[in-house]
Amino acid sequence: MILDDDRNDDDRNDDDDDDDDDDDDDDDDDDDDDDDDNDDEDDDHDDNIPHNESETTERMNRIKFDYFLSLEKDMRSTFELLREVMSYGVRERIQAQKKALTLIYEDLKGVTDLKRHLLEWQAYSVNKNFIRAREAMEERTMQYLMLGYQEYSYQVEIRIHQLASNGSDGLPQSVRTSIYLGLMNMINGRVDLADRAFANYTQLYNAYHDGTPIFSYQFKGEPMDDNPFITPKPLLRSSLLRNSYIHEFSGRVGKDIMNVKKALLEYSALANTSYYNGTVDHHQVHTNNVFFLKFGRRFYHSRSEFYHESIEYPLGVLEERIAELDRRWRLFQEAADRMQMTIDHTLDELNVLEETILSRLQQRLNIAHEYVENKNVTKISVARALTSGVMYESINNLTNFFTGLRARGQDLYSGWSVLADDTNAIWDMVLNDPDLEEFYHYRNISKFLQNYTQVAIETVANFTQMGDTLDFRFLLGNIDSLFLQSLEAVMTEMHLFIDNSAVDLDFFRKNFLELDVFYKEKSYEQITSQEAYDIFALLCDIGGCMGLFVGASVLTVYEMMDLVLHQSLAPLFLHGSVLIRFLKRNLKTIGSSKTNSEA
Repeated sequence: MILDDDRNDDDRNDDDDDDDDDDDDDDDDDDDDDDDDNDDEDDDHDDNIPHNESETTERMNRIKFDYFLSLEKDMRSTFELLREVMSYGVRERIQAQKKALTLIYEDLKGVTDLKRHLLEWQAYSVNKNFIRAREAMEERTMQYLMLGYQEYSYQVEIRIHQLASNGSDGLPQSVRTSIYLGLMNMINGRVDLADRAFANYTQLYNAYHDGTPIFSYQFKGEPMDDNPFITPKPLLRSSLLRNSYIHEFSGRVGKDIMNVKKALLEYSALANTSYYNGTVDHHQVHTNNVFFLKFGRRFYHSRSEFYHESIEYPLGVLEERIAELDRRWRLFQEAADRMQMTIDHTLDELNVLEETILSRLQQRLNIAHEYVENKNVTKISVARALTSGVMYESINNLTNFFTGLRARGQDLYSGWSVLADDTNAIWDMVLNDPDLEEFYHYRNISKFLQNYTQVAIETVANFTQMGDTLDFRFLLGNIDSLFLQSLEAVMTEMHLFIDNSAVDLDFFRKNFLELDVFYKEKSYEQITSQEAYDIFALLCDIGGCMGLFVGASVLTVYEMMDLVLHQSLAPLFLHGSVLIRFLKRNLKTIGSSKTNSEA
């Protein structure tokens, strides 16, 4: 039917107008989304959504609007709580851990540096004020007492036998006297050397036993009057008596010197007997030689053990203590550095979180809030913002961040326990040192006069309390899960809105009903439309006007056109005939001239 066709055309035109309006709304929404974020590139799938109708429905339906309002409030409240916890609570606790770690590090570094200084002072004192005395004694007496003792005993024995050969068959008296005097000088010289060696040994032994410095060297500007107090007296004494073996050899050196002296005096008595009586007891000489050689060997052995196990032992122990202190400090420093790196890395990630992830989420949540508060934001723009790829990327980054944050929180919590053990290990060396206890009292270093057990208990308690109090994992709780759940609820609602608002075949199938209308009688009116004015009517009007006002007809028009054409074309034909005659004449003249030239 013509009427039906016209009506359908009008309806289609109205639908086209509505679609144009919808497209304009889409463009406006796209501009708004582009202003909010340039990353929303996946919004072209919503081009067929009838925004005006769906927006009106969503706002006018209080049940739907109130439901979205509750979701938006829950999402916004959990996000604000999350942002507040991350920006203030978590950050403050991490910064508090950093500050506490710095104070602990600086305090323990001062303790360790002072302890190392005192150990170095002790090592310097032992080396310069004790061991150096041993070296001086060795240069003067010890190394010469039994120098060449095998040859020495042979020379003494020969001379004793020579002194016994007197009379007509023996040596002259003058020679015997010369040999006697030389022999006595040899023996008396060694006896004097033995006395000096014994005195030196006694002085060195008593210095170690009593902790009395032999010399007084100054260490790095420290007062020399403090040398007796810095001396590790228990360590020096233990170097002489720490076990039965050392005890035996440290005290046997003096006995060996006295036995050597005894053998020398026996040589002197045998020499006097041989010189004055002219006789010699060969068995006694041999026995004394054996005695002298035996204690000569024992002296070397005893002296070597005494030097290595007693004299040099304290310096080795002090050097080991310095190395052990450095090792324990290195372990503490490594643990503190690991915690410091974890803290710095966590703070950096917090800054990145606030500047990127939370900022993007805040922008999109603001769109949802503007939709609730104002009418200039459409729900489709909210849906596009909350279901964009940027949102899914932000959720994924947020999930990974909190997973890593909890792992670093566990590392920091465990780090306090490790730090407490390393701290107590250093305090153990500082407080449980009997070799420096006298110096601590002398200098009144109250920090080093504490009881180690009490300090260890307090350290563990303080570090544990610090780890518990500043553990941001408990402050964080499950706030991230609550926010993600509320966000997912809103995103699910937005996906349903987009799906329900899409205009496609399924939309028409669900929302439109096909009806067949039947009429008992056909009653219609036919309307025919035709042109009211055409070219023929125009020519008629022109001809009538010409005949009425000018008295001309169509023939007159043709005559005028013929006149114009004749007058304009005649000169052209005349000019052309004259030109043709001129060319013919000239061509004939040229032809005759050419014939004459050939003849």
